[in-house]
Amino acid sequence: MMNRRSVYIVIYMVALVAVLQGCGYRVPEGMTLHDAAEQGDTRAIEALLDEGADINGHDEDGWTPLHWAAGKGQEEAVQMLLDRGAQPNLGGAGFTPGFLAALAGHTEIVELLRQYD
Repeated sequence: MMNRRSVYIVIYMVALVAVLQGCGYRVPEGMTLHDAAEQGDTRAIEALLDEGADINGHDEDGWTPLHWAAGKGQEEAVQMLLDRGAQPNLGGAGFTPGFLAALAGHTEIVELLRQYD
């Protein structure tokens, strides 16, 4: 039988393993990088990119994940995508992510995208 100290050690070790494994975060089934960017789900963005998702891939509308994040005002997602190599000047259905951000009034994102021109 385990004593109290042994129980605490086991609990600590299980918690440590969970932290080291990212707490077991799993991307919701069926979520694409475009979906994650639109929703501003940075954990899913990171996981999908780590799994090999195409950061500059176009969806059926011709938009990249950066288009979706910029157009929806997801500043943290925009920053993450740019830091991971998203190209800010790719056109999608004739529009750049910066144009979509400006159209939606997301001036902070427009300024952020200008830093990566």
